[in-house]
Amino acid sequence: MNRTCSHFNNYSAVITGKVQGIVNSAIQALVIDDNISNLMVIGSLLTNMNIQHHVVRDVNALPDVMQQLDHLDFVLLDLSLENATGYEVFDALRQEYGITAPIVAWTVYANEANNARRYGFHSFLTKPVEALRFERSVRSILNNVPVWETE
Repeated sequence: MNRTCSHFNNYSAVITGKVQGIVNSAIQALVIDDNISNLMVIGSLLTNMNIQHHVVRDVNALPDVMQQLDHLDFVLLDLSLENATGYEVFDALRQEYGITAPIVAWTVYANEANNARRYGFHSFLTKPVEALRFERSVRSILNNVPVWETE
């Protein structure tokens, strides 16, 4: 059922990390972002951490992707999507799909941190990402320790 995707032109893809990393491949993340460059960077970082991740570029593909998932350990959600805001997608994940895993706001807009916190996001990460900082943040998130980075 898992397939490796060499490009991000599809609406969604499942990428399985094969590299020995900090966690095992049973960890699953959902990454929602409409920017191919961001997806490539995050995909590479998660693969290096041996985290299986599901990519959604178009929120209209979310229902299909959610049907394929058996569990999620965290969601990385861009706040500025083409067809919806991250806040709207947050509501859908919680209300329509019953996701209880940490949902992490991921954006270039550091000034959105307080709004994201009030809205109920577990954590807040800023773009662009730096590999070591991202790895530390994911470790914390997987241990249910919120991360609020605004730099």
